[in-house]
Amino acid sequence: MSAAARISDGLTALARLAEAMAADPVPIARMARRYTEALRGGGKLLFAGNGGSAADAQHLAAEYVVRFQRTRRPLAALALATDSSIL
Repeated sequence: MSAAARISDGLTALARLAEAMAADPVPIARMARRYTEALRGGGKLLFAGNGGSAADAQHLAAEYVVRFQRTRRPLAALALATDSSIL
């Protein structure tokens, strides 16, 4: 399979996933509500992964802790990965 065909297949699969999520956004809204309740209740969001996903977990936690375009207090989040290059 050519590189262009693989790219096309990947983008088509991504579009299907986006359509499926748009058709039923309730699970995402439920997860967002749980995150909000945890943070407002004094809890902390924990992210985990191994290998490359450990780096993704660290990135997600950083997005909650740091501020980007607007000033806000840091949100409590932690990645459960240390020494991610070893994982």
